[in-house]
Amino acid sequence: MAQLKKGTTIDGRDVMDELDSLITRIGNNDELDTTQKATLILAINEINSKANSNESTIDDLLSDLSEHKNKTAQSEDAPHGLNIGYRLADIIYFRESGTFNKGDYPWLRAIRVTVLGGGGAGGGARSTGLGEVSGGSGGGGGGTAIKFITADSLNSTETVTVGSGGTGINGDAGNRGGTSSFGSHCLAHGGDGGITRNASNPPEIISSINGGEAENGDLNIKGGVGHPPVLLQGRVVGGAGGDSLFGGGARAISQSSSQRLGDDSMQGAGGAGGASANNSSEVRGGHGGDGLVIVEVYA
Repeated sequence: MAQLKKGTTIDGRDVMDELDSLITRIGNNDELDTTQKATLILAINEINSKANSNESTIDDLLSDLSEHKNKTAQSEDAPHGLNIGYRLADIIYFRESGTFNKGDYPWLRAIRVTVLGGGGAGGGARSTGLGEVSGGSGGGGGGTAIKFITADSLNSTETVTVGSGGTGINGDAGNRGGTSSFGSHCLAHGGDGGITRNASNPPEIISSINGGEAENGDLNIKGGVGHPPVLLQGRVVGGAGGDSLFGGGARAISQSSSQRLGDDSMQGAGGAGGASANNSSEVRGGHGGDGLVIVEVYA
């Protein structure tokens, strides 16, 4: 492209062909990623449009390019160097409670948080006599809140709370999962604990167990229900745990002549209910999976 001095007046049509050629070369450059190509082409198109509409001075065109650069150039400390939309720069996993410090990321423009409550524990099974069965419901899955938060809405330090999974208790109802939260921005409740049934002569119908709710997220997802036990003549199946967004609840287990505690669960899901049949001891339900908070940091 010809060299033009500052202050020179040009006809925009004289540079259109050169700008189109430059766009083609940028598109074919394998050393640039998609975002970098889009940035350069957008800047050139803006110049092209102005040059094509009226006679413009080089000062005008250079001013346009400089203004576009100021809009899109990122701080020297920012990852990747460009500021087109938002760029994911880091992901932090909180598996236990802690703090998020905004100052650790001087280039931070926004974050997206995913907050998962703890899973409820499964209900235990009580001791049984001859011909009797007892079983517990599975615990409910923890709820999930997902929220996008811009930098100016964040405090310098945000408290991160990770709810624990509920604990199972021998022969009794399971404990509820703990609530997880990110500052005052959003929270997710844990799933309810499973219930237990007295030794009985079946059949008997038992209701499901509620999953945890979520609040104040852009997206609030309720945890899956804990499933009831199946009480049959001479056999019992402990209820399966409720699912969470991050995994399925603990599996259901079956017994006909002994006892078995419910399986423990994974991330935010509900524990399984215990089972006891025919002169067997009491057992606990499975523990619920712990909650989780994920912070995606955007430049």
